[in-house]
Amino acid sequence: MDKAKLKTVEIDPMFVGMMEERQEALPQAICDVGGYFIEEVEMRDGIKLITKIIVPDQGEKWPTLYTRSPYNMVFQMEPTVMLPFVRQGYCVVIQSCRGNNGSGGVYEPFQNERNDGIDSLKWLVKQPFHNGNIGTYGVSYNCYTQWIVADSLPPEVKTMFLESFGIDRYAQMYMNGMFRHDIYTSWALSQVQMDNMGDVDETYKKALHIRPHNTVDEKLFGKKLPFYQDFISKTTRSDSYWKDSFWEILRRIPEKIDRPVCIVEGWNDHNVHGVMVGIRGLRPEIRERSRIVLGPWDHIGQIAGVIECPDSDKYGASHSKLMLEWFDRMLKGKGIETPFKSEVYVLGESRWHDIEAWPPDTQKIAFFPGSNGVLSTAAPENGSYTYEYDPSNPVDTVGGSALLSWMGGGIDNGPQLQPDYSDRSDVLTFITDPMKESITLAGSTEVVLEVSSTAPDTAFMVKLSEIFNDGRVINIVDGASSILLRNESDTILDYKPGEKVVLKFQLWDTAWQLQKGSRLRFDITSSNFPMYHIHPNRTGVWSTHEGWDKANQTVYYGSGSSVVNLSVLKKGTLG
Repeated sequence: MDKAKLKTVEIDPMFVGMMEERQEALPQAICDVGGYFIEEVEMRDGIKLITKIIVPDQGEKWPTLYTRSPYNMVFQMEPTVMLPFVRQGYCVVIQSCRGNNGSGGVYEPFQNERNDGIDSLKWLVKQPFHNGNIGTYGVSYNCYTQWIVADSLPPEVKTMFLESFGIDRYAQMYMNGMFRHDIYTSWALSQVQMDNMGDVDETYKKALHIRPHNTVDEKLFGKKLPFYQDFISKTTRSDSYWKDSFWEILRRIPEKIDRPVCIVEGWNDHNVHGVMVGIRGLRPEIRERSRIVLGPWDHIGQIAGVIECPDSDKYGASHSKLMLEWFDRMLKGKGIETPFKSEVYVLGESRWHDIEAWPPDTQKIAFFPGSNGVLSTAAPENGSYTYEYDPSNPVDTVGGSALLSWMGGGIDNGPQLQPDYSDRSDVLTFITDPMKESITLAGSTEVVLEVSSTAPDTAFMVKLSEIFNDGRVINIVDGASSILLRNESDTILDYKPGEKVVLKFQLWDTAWQLQKGSRLRFDITSSNFPMYHIHPNRTGVWSTHEGWDKANQTVYYGSGSSVVNLSVLKKGTLG
């Protein structure tokens, strides 16, 4: 490598604090920063991508860490916050995705990352600065750019550090036909780099209430956003947008990975379900050689909500300690004689545990909703509840993992204090007796509801919360389902108003200890806005409706009707 072309790395004062926090989490530096240079890496279609290479001041070839990002902030931040890794003897390569930060072409979210990623890796392995040991890293979209090429890695790429991105995008975007409005509307608007956008949070709030919603982009910006139009119009997995595209390639990638990876995820991240799909998709022999760390964090590695999480920072700022430990092992061969453990943080218990696999061994405990708002392990006599669902008066979202607008000042995410819904006739609440001992929920909770509606299509929402001895009520997990796309159907099903149907909700994974003396609360309603779109009680694509109708909703209970199936950890399962 020609060291004469190296330029001095200028530390961005905006990110000095983050750099220092990372440095504090890592061992003493073994070298200093040598400098950086920039390459324009050519893709198969002639587009050139700006790529910054930062090298240590000692040696000629180094183990190399590589990331790709479309975000201006990340491209500005990484050259500063990754300097502690350069001082640990790593070359760091940061590439800007097409259409951003001086890279050529047009930015089309997610569309070009597979081809561009494969082409960039082919370029990288030919470079003289790496020593044959390359690892990729990145969070969120920067994790997507890893996943989407994980089946096409050259042998020089020994591992990937995959953080906070799920591989089943359809299942993350739609739960049984219900669009996760907060996540994907706020994210879409954040991608619009236009002078007339104004404040992102205020624009988001306006966008939520524009009907029909498929006019939102033209009304706010005067032009279509094709990727968002796909999000809000392609509502079934059978649509070619999902089954014949890079999204389906992404969904199938975990089973094709042939080398160890480190997967890091937080219980309060909106990607948690898709990450679990990715973990379960790894082949057993690869999963055994990989490391899984499931912590109490949100999308940016912070603690969300109102419960305390001591020792949540055991891996340092941005999980730097974990990242260095993994790359030292996989790229430098350090510590390979010491077995490593995957880990899970149990919320409520507030401690880490070693795990052999996720999900761990569990047993099912069934709770049945019944008369007088009782939730019991004994099946009740048959009965029903009926309430009116008025889409013009939706139930407000209070906490939960499936949220993203909090990053711009929107809804608070994670475990939050829940309201008393006794003043709302459209919320059914069921409560258990106090727990005789603590139990730990591990994995996914299944909820089954037998329902009917006067509408040709509608929605039902469920939520589990813990009622503590001091009266606090804090949400654990939640879910949603329409009738026509119930039970994770890939296609629209039939329904006649008044007909009884069974809805099955597979709630997102969690690790949560219910305390001795606490009670479990189970809420049923028909809206949870803006976590999910407001169902108009009409058939057809939700984003095309300008108006809506009221509907009478009936929930049935009794033997063979509605049930909450908890996945409860077996004693002694966790280390």
